[in-house]
Amino acid sequence: MSQRLAVDGNIEEHLLADHHDDHRNEKKIQVSSDEEAEQSGDIKKDLPGLLLLLVLYTLQGIPMGLGGSIPFLLQQKNVGYSDQAIFAFVSWPFSLKLLWAPLVDSVYSTSFGRRKSWLVPTQLLTGALMVLISGYIPALLGEGDAAPSVRILTAIFFVLYFMMATQDIAVDGWALTILSKGNVGLASTANSVGQTLGYFVAYVGFLAMNDPKTCNLYFRSEPSDEGLVTLGGFIAFWGWVFLGTTILVWFGKTEVADDEEEEYGIVETYRQLWAVLKLPSVQGLCLVLFTCKMGFAVTDSVTPLKIVEYGLPKEDLAFLSTILVPMGIVFPLIISKYTSGPDPLGLFMLGVLPRCLVGALYMFVVYSTGQAMAPAGSEVPRWLYLLILGSAILHEFSANLMFVSQMSFFNKVSDPRIGGTYMTLLNTIANLGSKWPISIVMFLIDPMTTKGCTKLLLRNTCADSAEMEACKGAGGKCETVRDGYFTISLISIAVAITWFALIQKRVHRLRALSSDKWLVPTSQL
Repeated sequence: MSQRLAVDGNIEEHLLADHHDDHRNEKKIQVSSDEEAEQSGDIKKDLPGLLLLLVLYTLQGIPMGLGGSIPFLLQQKNVGYSDQAIFAFVSWPFSLKLLWAPLVDSVYSTSFGRRKSWLVPTQLLTGALMVLISGYIPALLGEGDAAPSVRILTAIFFVLYFMMATQDIAVDGWALTILSKGNVGLASTANSVGQTLGYFVAYVGFLAMNDPKTCNLYFRSEPSDEGLVTLGGFIAFWGWVFLGTTILVWFGKTEVADDEEEEYGIVETYRQLWAVLKLPSVQGLCLVLFTCKMGFAVTDSVTPLKIVEYGLPKEDLAFLSTILVPMGIVFPLIISKYTSGPDPLGLFMLGVLPRCLVGALYMFVVYSTGQAMAPAGSEVPRWLYLLILGSAILHEFSANLMFVSQMSFFNKVSDPRIGGTYMTLLNTIANLGSKWPISIVMFLIDPMTTKGCTKLLLRNTCADSAEMEACKGAGGKCETVRDGYFTISLISIAVAITWFALIQKRVHRLRALSSDKWLVPTSQL
């Protein structure tokens, strides 16, 4: 189980921001359906455990939702996409947690509890850090005309994500023992609902309550020039919630050890990982997973920021996600009927070309937003909302097709003797494959964008914050002459189509492999 919000099927990941993702792309092997039938549990007996998991996963989504909000706040300060690329590194801990997961699973205090040994200190540190930084947030975001401290913000949120990735390892492990055998599968539901709820509150909820216009329209009887909450106040509130909840768990919940729970040492776990990586079949699959998102990075990560940059209110874009939430639930259910068949990897490839089409549609969406919102003070036309929503629905469907098919294939080929290690490795590679292209394309946007100052006598290309301030001081305005977004988008679509053509033979060979080609030799276990 894992970071649901960081994967390709996630709504915020593809329509709103890069964050998560992490987030749904790390799963553990669950109890088989036959075993669940034989060991059906009493849901009422497990209700306290389910509620605890729900609370813990909800808390996990809060820092991730805040991490999704920061790029939009930075954009208001005219931060370039190179700096946005730096901030995008905050979500990497969820893609790298395999590196320290064996430590969390094997180093603990028996008297304190195997999972609480990591859960309690991790959440206490998270809460304390959030309370501590809350007073410095306005300065870090750039008060007045000051430039934001992007690198410091990145370091802070990287630590928060690292803490949440560690907490996720502990909570996932605790879920296997806190619930009865028959109800252990419900842990994934708590994971999905909790993370989505936490992310929604800290992303859509915060942006709505921070925006004066939205607050005046929906939450106030008398208008005001300020939102209901500030980022610093919001972070401080949830920091105290982290601290209070953790203390209650510390003293109010006893962790019961499970004698049947498997315990692997650090060395043994890494040896298993190496044994899986040595399989030629896995090496071929890793190549596919590591490169398959190259052509989609600009669509998934930059498009939401560009739509806002070209004039659509960020709160309106955030609210569109609420419309897509039901579709994000229904689409996987519909697709799973087909992806559970004999050829999930074939269905995975079917999602590539529709996502290329989405890339072209998103270019049209960004261009149309600029045209519709060009006159100052323009109202957002209804057709633009429908265009954005329609493109996002197609993206949601094609992304879910690839994700669900990918997960189905993982379950099909993973060696059941070391299923947890096998699945975690494949999901980690898949997560990394979605992260590195995003960092690269965001770094390339600014160098491929040409800007100029409207004061013709002032030789100024608005290349950095200093030149922007100089242009503003001279009474000019920085305008985009050529937007690198469109150039990178065209290149990305070409890359995706080329990848699709070149990788077909390799994927065909993987689809034709017998099941024994995916098994680790007994001598290496």
